[in-house]
Amino acid sequence: MLNRRLLVYTSGGSGPASLVITVIDYDTKQPVANAMVSLYDEFNAFIANLGFTDNSGVIMFADFTLSPGGYWFQAGAAGYMMNRVSYTVLSEAPINDEIEIAIQKPLIPPRLISLLRTRKPAQASPMLMYICVTVITKCLCNWVLQTAAAF
Repeated sequence: MLNRRLLVYTSGGSGPASLVITVIDYDTKQPVANAMVSLYDEFNAFIANLGFTDNSGVIMFADFTLSPGGYWFQAGAAGYMMNRVSYTVLSEAPINDEIEIAIQKPLIPPRLISLLRTRKPAQASPMLMYICVTVITKCLCNWVLQTAAAF
């Protein structure tokens, strides 16, 4: 399925790349360095970790081929939630395309996450619990809306 003879270039490399994947911050639209890019088939079965983006948020491949069918390119980085984009391959010819994956920072503030990790449930104040439920519900609703919009 996956062409194991991948040649990986960074943005400073020479030579054309047939597949260019750029990972950006959803809110700022800035590139995200060191984001892991992975490949899944249309049934969500993991195929391979393709590598990490460079300082300009890019990972490039030459002569990248896949069997015809549906795929998901997924990206994630430290401090970000993972996101994926669907991709359809029509022929076994090398892919010549550019893909952009926008990843978003979690909506739960890091301070709240650390409070939840350090306190036992009995120690958490009712207000803190209310805030957690509200934020988690909002995150879930946003995720559902984004997922629905993707289809």
